[in-house]
Amino acid sequence: MKKINQELFIAILDDDPDFAYVLSRMIEKVLGAGKVQVHIQTFRTTQEADTSPLSFDLLFLDVELGNENGIQWVKKWRKTRKFQDIIIASSYDHYVFDSIEARPFAYIRKAHLEEDLRKAVRRYWKESREEPIYVIVKDGKKNILVDPYHIDYLQANGHYIDIIMDNEEPIVVRNHINELQHTLEKYGFVRVQVSYLVNVKFIERFDGKNVYLRNGIKKFVSPRFEKQLLEKLRSYMESDGDDLNGDTG
Repeated sequence: MKKINQELFIAILDDDPDFAYVLSRMIEKVLGAGKVQVHIQTFRTTQEADTSPLSFDLLFLDVELGNENGIQWVKKWRKTRKFQDIIIASSYDHYVFDSIEARPFAYIRKAHLEEDLRKAVRRYWKESREEPIYVIVKDGKKNILVDPYHIDYLQANGHYIDIIMDNEEPIVVRNHINELQHTLEKYGFVRVQVSYLVNVKFIERFDGKNVYLRNGIKKFVSPRFEKQLLEKLRSYMESDGDDLNGDTG
């Protein structure tokens, strides 16, 4: 994610020009309050976006684009690195979980545009500016500091826990998975098996049986934890970043 300074380049891809106009004005209003200079480019078709030479920090994407599916299209467009983050904007709630494949930063409902947009922008603003966060994890009688936002998942092995970090060697601590769940769940971690905690931030897909994390990691989801997983995913997609414990109130 780009560290926001005073300038942000945003694209809107929506086949409804009236909604695109309303969204662009609302983005300017919300981000303008933070004294960020916003540059917005709107596209009505995927062809227009494909042929644009511009790059963007953030893309607001509609799911239904005429005969095209925005989620399927954006997976291809991500590889061009024309933008860094996506926010899905849709009239339909049922696309929330389908959109996970596109790895969006957030999901906003058109029927609740102002409320959801403020939450999404608030979280985007917060995460782009914050310094690393560290939590204390017990390792037997010792304490160590770990950045929760760089943990992919945790795996229990007897009396020990393997903490799998991004691009780092695993950290092995003497602890209990229940205690670490209590420590980490407010940072977006959810139980998928008795022995596994995963970071919802890095879930790229859930097919009803398995979650697929980045780097090709696949973990089976126990039926007893499926409801909790779906609630956490929805909470993450719709939250402002302050509460990831399933309360979207």
